[in-house]
Amino acid sequence: VGRVAAASLGVSDRTEARSALGWTGPATGAIFPLTQGSGQTELLILSTSERSIRFGATGLSEAPPRPMGGLTEQEHGPAAARAYAVPVEPGPVGIRLFTFEDAPVVAALRALGPGEDLGATAGAVARSESWLALPAASSTKAVPGAVLVNDGDSDVLVTLELLPREGNTAAAP
Repeated sequence: VGRVAAASLGVSDRTEARSALGWTGPATGAIFPLTQGSGQTELLILSTSERSIRFGATGLSEAPPRPMGGLTEQEHGPAAARAYAVPVEPGPVGIRLFTFEDAPVVAALRALGPGEDLGATAGAVARSESWLALPAASSTKAVPGAVLVNDGDSDVLVTLELLPREGNTAAAP
């Protein structure tokens, strides 16, 4: 008896990698934060339901919420996995996935960044009062950033704290 975490890892022939932490179970929605997509973004949906489900995706940014990729009431086949194109404008955005009739799904977001760098996220299924976000890259050329998404109707107060950096790599156990 123990605790397990699962993730996916993909490595291209150009020696670029992307990964996403797995979900502990299906959910009826999630939010996928994206810092600077180039417009080549895919929402991967997996449904284990024995009947077709319907879902939608909404973009959350400084602009008013808007449907993403025409996904307003998209039908998704029974027991199926499929990628849906979700073009995004450059800049930070949160993509909110939601299902109709509380249909459970598992999802991930794949993105191609402005420098044609690959990225993926499993998104956030539940709200939390605190998060620990690790840097996506450790290169000295990397420009760290964070996307904060509020999908509620009221303003929130956020405190962002940068933890001190103590060396590049932790010692092996």
